Amino acid sequence: MKKVSLLLLAILLSLAGYSQKRVTTTAPINHNLEGSTAPENTGFGIKGGLNFSDVRDADGNANLEAKTSYHVGAFAQFSITDWFSLQPEVLYSRKGYDSTGVTRKLDYFDVPLLLVFNPLDNVSFHVGPQVSLLMTVKDGDKEINKEDSYQSLDYGVVGGVEARLSFFRVGARYNLGLREIYQDTYRDIATNINRDIKNGAFQVYVGVGFR
Repeated sequence: MKKVSLLLLAILLSLAGYSQKRVTTTAPINHNLEGSTAPENTGFGIKGGLNFSDVRDADGNANLEAKTSYHVGAFAQFSITDWFSLQPEVLYSRKGYDSTGVTRKLDYFDVPLLLVFNPLDNVSFHVGPQVSLLMTVKDGDKEINKEDSYQSLDYGVVGGVEARLSFFRVGARYNLGLREIYQDTYRDIATNINRDIKNGAFQVYVGVGFR
């Protein structure tokens, strides 16, 4: 994951440097093509990328291993000022973990509401709350009953950075879950993990935006 992070940072710095050279105005701009009459930091689009799941276990279970998966979805952006905007998203996101030979897959609909700050041309920082609805739970490819074991609702906070060039976006963020994913009275017999674990995921993504 460190190699991915370093590669993404290099891409972000390269795009930021390119955007500084090509832009002649000091006003912040967004991912959309110049020339539109719409506010510069407004629009909508689609995005997708990788999840590097990072569940946090209060008991320090050494058998937990991170899982690499994916997310995909759509976003909208609403201008507040030239420097700030609100960005709600709806994402289908697979999280989970590997433990004692069991691959547990947790599929969520993530709904973050992000405050976007544009301090530089085509570079922005994102932060905000997120609510997640659990859709399915699988061991490998076999779906298991989630009703009596998992919390149907998760919540947390999201923070990250994004670079934009014309219609295109590339970014990285971290999802910090704040609620235990298991119900209070449940212990997972297959993995011997109790309720005191929470979701976390480092994400990298690319997107296309319009306005």
